[in-house]
Amino acid sequence: MERTVLGLCLVFAFGAVGCAAVAMDREATMAVARDGLVASQEHAGAVDRLVTRSASASVACAEPAEAARQAESLAKTEGGWAQTVGERHAVLRVPDGKLEAFLDALSALGDVTDEEISAEDVTLEYRDTGIRLANLENAHRRYTELLARAENVQAALAVEKELERVTGEIEALKGRLRYLESQVRFATIHLRLTAKEFPGPLQWVWIGVSEALTLLWTW
Repeated sequence: MERTVLGLCLVFAFGAVGCAAVAMDREATMAVARDGLVASQEHAGAVDRLVTRSASASVACAEPAEAARQAESLAKTEGGWAQTVGERHAVLRVPDGKLEAFLDALSALGDVTDEEISAEDVTLEYRDTGIRLANLENAHRRYTELLARAENVQAALAVEKELERVTGEIEALKGRLRYLESQVRFATIHLRLTAKEFPGPLQWVWIGVSEALTLLWTW
């Protein structure tokens, strides 16, 4: 009889713990949903149009490696920097408003060819990422409050697990927002450098003959 009563008590105790954890999860879910709706309404339409720009260009020059170093100096002069610099290539970042001026300055390095500028609107991604971040931050606050009120170990462990997951997602979204902001503020330039070919003695002879024949033909 005593064993039966003890067993019933244990079943009741575990059932109470489980119900408490479920109740806390439901409370957290409802609170997060309410906060998420508010955050979505607050952030909708709150972001101005955001555009990232990038450019690519090829430069034929006498010494590509030296031209790459000069391109890096030009970027720094404009308030930017070099992400990578090689003997025949460079990836450079300059303030978006100075992109055209930087491309014009490349003519000092050699003959500029294949210049192209492209743009991408990231407004929607930035806004949606901001809304998701706000929702997760609200969830983090709610879970922190629930953790402080947890009445047993099982409930505390469940909340801590959710807190760990939410924290990781928050950091990832913050990193994405920082990346997008950087891409908007600074344009990216992919620069290709090639060695300019100079005619040898025989080539100069052939050039002279070609020009002479052209003159005779037009005469």
